[in-house]
Amino acid sequence: MDINMTFGDFLKEAIKKQGLTQQKFYESVGIGKPYFYDIASGKVCPPPADVQMRMINTLTKLTADEKNMLFDIASRERKEVPADIAKMLFDHPSDMTSVRKVLQALLITRSIRLN
Repeated sequence: MDINMTFGDFLKEAIKKQGLTQQKFYESVGIGKPYFYDIASGKVCPPPADVQMRMINTLTKLTADEKNMLFDIASRERKEVPADIAKMLFDHPSDMTSVRKVLQALLITRSIRLN
């Protein structure tokens, strides 16, 4: 599994690694068969954050890096902040200002290094 995979391909490999059938997986996650196959084939964008979290909870054999990869691939295809990061920010709203400052400093440092 690698970061350049599509979400659907990554998901199919993760389900195999878990030792589940696709049917057991989508039933555990609580999504219907047609929606699952649309996700797996890339016909639709990766699912929203709540479904991604249920997927992660079902895919217990994934390493921490693989879990991050699932969130990162989904965020790339959905063009939004990774679901795990959004949840952290939502769960800790008092830290948003600090996170924003750290990100701005990081981006400034990177832009200096690139120039």
